[in-house]
Amino acid sequence: MWKPFTLLLVLYQSLVASPSLDVRDFGATGDGTTLDTKSIQAAINKARKNGGGTVFLGTGTYLSGTLELHSHITLVISPGATLLGSKNLEDYQAAHPHLIYSNKASHVTLTGGGTINGQGDAFYDSNFKALPRPKPWIQFTAGSHIRVRDLNLINSPAHVLVIKRVDRAWFQNLSIVNHKKSPNTDGIDIHDSKHVFVSDCYFSTGDDAICLKSKRDFVEYVTVTNCIIESDDAALKLGTGSKMGVRHCRFSNITITDTRYGVAMFMVDGGVYEHIDFSGISISGRSRHTNDYPIYMDIDMRDEAKPLGSIRNIRFRDIFAQTNGNILISGQPTTPISGLSFDHVTIQLEEPADLKQVKRKPRGNKTFTDLGKTVDYSWVESTFTLGHVRGVKMSNVTINQPESSGRTEMYLIDVEDIEEVGNKLKKKKVGQIKP
Repeated sequence: MWKPFTLLLVLYQSLVASPSLDVRDFGATGDGTTLDTKSIQAAINKARKNGGGTVFLGTGTYLSGTLELHSHITLVISPGATLLGSKNLEDYQAAHPHLIYSNKASHVTLTGGGTINGQGDAFYDSNFKALPRPKPWIQFTAGSHIRVRDLNLINSPAHVLVIKRVDRAWFQNLSIVNHKKSPNTDGIDIHDSKHVFVSDCYFSTGDDAICLKSKRDFVEYVTVTNCIIESDDAALKLGTGSKMGVRHCRFSNITITDTRYGVAMFMVDGGVYEHIDFSGISISGRSRHTNDYPIYMDIDMRDEAKPLGSIRNIRFRDIFAQTNGNILISGQPTTPISGLSFDHVTIQLEEPADLKQVKRKPRGNKTFTDLGKTVDYSWVESTFTLGHVRGVKMSNVTINQPESSGRTEMYLIDVEDIEEVGNKLKKKKVGQIKP
């Protein structure tokens, strides 16, 4: 016999349970050739009218243009389902040229174990030059409690997942795979957002894998853990957008391979990067570029009208890097980097690139013009270069490199207050500022 309390609980759950709406009941075909945008959106709108709910894509291939998600909506792409982005740009909204987006929505979930295929190769030519395209591919703006999990995201035409001004977002158990030369196919871009969690993901991207950018607000309280990353540019990148800054972030237990930059910080807009930890990270360069940078950190300016920013209180612990390039860290004479910590860091130099062939330091964006107003130490033939730094703690730092490389292991330029414990360095040099 049902007890009164149990009966009331069951009745309550039946009343508040989110109804599940199958897009086929709204006319979707799932045949991969019929455009199902209106049917899928009709199911989403019905769930919105109900106050929220689950929209379900069962086994099949659903061709679609722009879809808008709303608060308290869960879009489930089942393991046998593919949401296929249209190759026709006219199938995307002019005001919102994305496959999926939400604006000012909360408690939005995209999940299900299936696949979203952007047919990105339709939007660049044989030389990988970008054509007019839907971008970003999936975007959430000015919302909260955004969840994307348990999905395969492949062949994106542009930046894959972008959040802007979002408070609380979770990206879990995602596989994001794009052609290595596909233009601007970042994995996850985090703009002006906070309380963001990225975990248990695999990335193989044609641009930055995880990128934190700040324009209108700080990016803060971001945690990235348990990920495997391949990237044609930076695996973990801060900038170039850095007007406000990034702070209080943690990156841990990450394997990085076939990547130009393992960790890159481009401070170009006068903001601040501070209180950021990197731990338990394995980095293997082996990119298609001339040389790679396991760690790159630079204070620069986008244009002469902007002030120099700051980088301070950055910690690296339990880092292993296999590279043909070098670590390059540089502040500016008037704005040094401060408060760096390196604990149990090992650099293995293999098949060293000729640093004499490096024409200039990277600036984070190939469209930036040379200003000639900031220092550039890319010319230094060293595996670990530090320029204009105040307060460095180095413990158990090891650099293994062949004698034939002709490099200095570590080169210091205008570095003050350095503390070293247990380091294994044979060739360290204190250099002068190049005139």
